Amino acid sequence: MRTRTADGRSLLTNSFAFADIMARNEDVCRGVIERVLGVKVERLSNIRTETGQVQAVGKSIRCDVLAEGPQGAFAVEMQVAREPSLPRRARYYRSLVNARLLPRGGHYSELPDLCLIFICLYDPLGLGLPRYTARMRVEEDLGFAYDNGEQEVIVNAAGDLSLAPPGLATFLDYLLREGAAESDPFLRHVDDILEEALQDEEWRSQVISFEQYVEFERGNAYDLGREEGREEALDGLVAAGLLSQEQAQEFLAGMARAHRPSAGTRPGGAELWSQPKEA
Repeated sequence: MRTRTADGRSLLTNSFAFADIMARNEDVCRGVIERVLGVKVERLSNIRTETGQVQAVGKSIRCDVLAEGPQGAFAVEMQVAREPSLPRRARYYRSLVNARLLPRGGHYSELPDLCLIFICLYDPLGLGLPRYTARMRVEEDLGFAYDNGEQEVIVNAAGDLSLAPPGLATFLDYLLREGAAESDPFLRHVDDILEEALQDEEWRSQVISFEQYVEFERGNAYDLGREEGREEALDGLVAAGLLSQEQAQEFLAGMARAHRPSAGTRPGGAELWSQPKEA
């Protein structure tokens, strides 16, 4: 089976696949973090995921990985959809992670160092760099170390990869371009793991529900609401081996039912989509 999507991206860019592969394979999780940070990472433990729920319209899926080790904690998220305010998302995300890391009744000094990593397929800051590192600082004395034990690292697969260390450049190239893994044993290992996982029908369906359906819903074809566009998008999922022809037709029929005018529409025919209540 193919380990690439119809547009050539690695299936590792799929939010569910990324979190699941990272959580179940310590060597992959450690290898990805090492390439992003450019440092050697000691063996990781307590690797876990937290996945959100697919929604028809609204908040993006949250599907992250949290790993701990002697050097601190690493929270990693694959960011495929464009997030217009990633720094503020990181601020909120950081607070959630810290709450998970601090034991009930624990003292703030017990918080481990935390590195928050976003792996983006687009440039969230617009500077064209392949990696951005952000830490807090004291404006009145920029040389003073405001050591709160946190840093944020954003890697940008759309940046100038000639400015990235070789390991990071190859990894980011692999995410977007077929054939980039051929000369890299680590990335061939990742591809082998993806290939094996894709043999599992249930796992494959999770890949679809966590990423491909949402991409379809957010794509230009969905936004334009054209029947031929919807069919073209679904044909791409079938060609990628992520949907059967029967599943594609069933999903298309469901989309048509969802867009029929009903009593719950705004003036002009726009449907009132209800959002699931958050706990």
